[in-house]
Amino acid sequence: MLIGLTGGIASGKSTVSHLLQQRGLPVVDADVVAREVVTPGSAVLREIVAHFGANILLPDGMLDRKKLRQEIFSQPEQKKQLDDILLPRIIERRNQRIAELQEHSPHVVYDAALLIESGSYAQMDIVVVVYCEVPIQVERLMQRDGVTAQAAMEAIRSQMPLHRRMRYADYCIDNSKDRSALEAKVDQFYQKLVSGELRPREH
Repeated sequence: MLIGLTGGIASGKSTVSHLLQQRGLPVVDADVVAREVVTPGSAVLREIVAHFGANILLPDGMLDRKKLRQEIFSQPEQKKQLDDILLPRIIERRNQRIAELQEHSPHVVYDAALLIESGSYAQMDIVVVVYCEVPIQVERLMQRDGVTAQAAMEAIRSQMPLHRRMRYADYCIDNSKDRSALEAKVDQFYQKLVSGELRPREH
């Protein structure tokens, strides 16, 4: 099955992704795919430079993501232009990576923060949502990124609220406790997956 893995900021999605990899499940990371399509010399990067100008490149020829975000901030038409360039290539690359892995593994995980928002959830056999209580999210975000409680709350509020995310979930992993509790939850999910207890969602 193709397993879509998602979760809000500082919820532990990346940790769950890593734990599933340790248990032998191949993972396609949406962030890695997005970086791969804009490597120096790629047709996609040339197209972005042609539209936005060479000032969005770093001295080593890599895309300056921060500068690009500034360029499209509060400019919906510019964001749409960027999406029109990027999204088809990202989807093509993602599908290629998934197909390669599916040749060797019965289950593949697609790890994507925007799995639901991008509509990619519809291609998944199972959607897994990792979550924790908001106060825990705030605390973890403050520790991880060194931000204030207010900045952490703003980052959380900028994302899809948990109750809406949960509507798309076929399986939920609660990461409100410690690492060992999370590992036990991941083991539980993994056993249900490999035993065939989990069934694909209806598309």
